[in-house]
Amino acid sequence: MTRHLLVASRGAWSGPGVDRFLADAAALAGTGAPVTVLLVADAVPLIAGGMAELLAAGAEVLVDRFAAAQRGVAGLPLPDGARWADLTEPAGLFLDPAVKVVWH
Repeated sequence: MTRHLLVASRGAWSGPGVDRFLADAAALAGTGAPVTVLLVADAVPLIAGGMAELLAAGAEVLVDRFAAAQRGVAGLPLPDGARWADLTEPAGLFLDPAVKVVWH
């Protein structure tokens, strides 16, 4: 089965698109497809809420540690199932031709 890396970079204040993007990621993970969601840039504050459906569907959630520090949310606890990541970790996924990458 194809692995998917979905990168969220927009915050909730940019409109409803990020909510739909994460709902699509949860729906895809719910099919049993391997899904990794990477929160970067303005999407890192989403760790404060909105991850429950995604994590319950079985998606892996990575949160960019650098972006979190830049936005003052590095001290927030991560939801169970999410974890901090440096961008060196998902870089391998970006370079893997077998991984489908979608950036929002």
